[in-house]
Amino acid sequence: AVFVLSEEEVGNAFAVSGKIKERKYIIYIELALLFLFGTAILVMNILGLMGKAGLQKPTTTNWFYIALCYGMIPVVAIMPKRTKKKIIRNATSGNQLELGIYENLFEVHIAGRDPADDWQQSYDGSFGVICEKGLMVLTLANGQILAIPERCLTEEQIPVVKERLLTKPE
Repeated sequence: AVFVLSEEEVGNAFAVSGKIKERKYIIYIELALLFLFGTAILVMNILGLMGKAGLQKPTTTNWFYIALCYGMIPVVAIMPKRTKKKIIRNATSGNQLELGIYENLFEVHIAGRDPADDWQQSYDGSFGVICEKGLMVLTLANGQILAIPERCLTEEQIPVVKERLLTKPE
C-alpha cells in the first residue's frame, strides 16, 4: 500500500488514538466563569460609583480585572482549536509512506529516505489497533501511532489486513 496522509486523516488518527483529547464541556464552564466573574466585578464597580450598598469607589485594579476577564473569553474559546490544528499540521509531513503487509510482519518505508530508516513490526500483540473513520490506527509500544487509511487498500485487502493486525498471538 502506498499513501500520503491528509491533515484530516492525521487529525482523525490523533482523535481515535486519544493523543488529542476533545475538551467538550470544560471549555463552556471556563467561558461561563470568566463571564460571570467579569460581570460580578462590573456590577460591584457600578454600584460603587453610584455610592450604593456601602461599596467603595472602584480602583483601577478593579477595571483591570474586568478587562482581563472579558479579554480572556476569546482566548479561551479559540486557543484549543488553534493548538489542535497546529499539532496536526506539524504532524502532517506530506511524505509518501509505503506499507508492505506480509504474513508475519508489516514493513514501513518513507519515500525519499534511506532504506536503513525503514522499520518492521511483527504481529506479536505489542501494539493496539483501532479501526474507525476509514482508518486503521496502530498505537505502538513506544507511543507512536501509525495510521493506515482504508482508501489505499483494495476491497479484498481490507479484511485481510484487519485480520492480520487484529489477531493476537497465542
